[in-house]
Amino acid sequence: MLPTVRGMLLSVSICMSASLWPTAAGARETSYCKQARARAESDADLLMMPRVLVQGIRFPRGAQQLDSGATTTEGYQLRTGFAFSPVDFYKGRATLRVGDADCRRHETSLDLDAVIARGADGARLRALREQAQFLKARGEDWRALQERAAARLSQRIITVVEFTNVQRFVDGLERKLVQVEGDANQLGARAERPAASELGPSGAGGLPSLTLPVLATRYLDAAVQFEREASSLRRLDDWRIQMSGGVIPQTPSDWYGSVELSFNLGGLLRGAHEENYVEARSESLKYASDGVETRLRQFRAELGALLDQAQRDLTVVQHSLDVIVATRRALEASESESVAQARDILTIEQLSVESDSVFLRELVNALTTLAERARG
Repeated sequence: MLPTVRGMLLSVSICMSASLWPTAAGARETSYCKQARARAESDADLLMMPRVLVQGIRFPRGAQQLDSGATTTEGYQLRTGFAFSPVDFYKGRATLRVGDADCRRHETSLDLDAVIARGADGARLRALREQAQFLKARGEDWRALQERAAARLSQRIITVVEFTNVQRFVDGLERKLVQVEGDANQLGARAERPAASELGPSGAGGLPSLTLPVLATRYLDAAVQFEREASSLRRLDDWRIQMSGGVIPQTPSDWYGSVELSFNLGGLLRGAHEENYVEARSESLKYASDGVETRLRQFRAELGALLDQAQRDLTVVQHSLDVIVATRRALEASESESVAQARDILTIEQLSVESDSVFLRELVNALTTLAERARG
């Protein structure tokens, strides 16, 4: 009889566990989601599966009937069976929902944090790549001017000091190209996210393409939903339903069973406290010092300051560029070699200032786009 009961319970457990998490198994998961769901499934297994019982009972001498069942003449009895709680089963399902909600909360926080933490870096990365592309495209121009200066030096048209001046400007451009490419590579490596979000497409630099208010709303909804699922799970502690039963291996064999239902009266008050908790937690998620609304306000303020600085820098650089261009045009009428040498130096300097202008223009455009996304 005992092997039969054990086999029956094993079959029931296998059937139940096979139907518990088909959705989670088919979902595309990040490492955190796998961790959260695995932990929830581990807890749910213990809650949703029946508990196997083996009891050994000794009855007092002279007792003929006890509440726990019929006695035997020997005064000893062995029982096998199982216990199952519908409330625990429902708590197991609630635990799985908490795991899913934890996953969604984490994923939405990644998207929001990515924009707030790396949004400005993404704008600077775009500007650096544009500047590097400009410098690489004009590299042959300043190297040609360097060779022309070397030819003038060999013909003793210019002095060593004048040639060194050209060389210094050329070296400055070469170093600028190396610095710009290095900064872009560092920011590009930092912008790579370890795992893509499951909630939406990503834009340039691995950042989500959704606006910041949408990302914030998604995170708040997911975070509050997680708190509600966890609160619902805690409320199930108010109820206890226990069903147990099994067989008594005696001759003739018999069976026994019991059902117990209980309710903690504290549950009459706990619901209101849980609602207050969820409401307070929702307010905290929005307006605390590290809340979403506070972070958005700080991010918009910092973004506005960066954009204002970039626009002012662009105005200064553009003025310098206009002066250099005007000076070059004034020297174009002269065919003197000394004037040509000065014109070449201005051309090299113009390339350097133009690269700064390209960087700042792209930075202003990227920051403006990011500011529009931050406002929604």
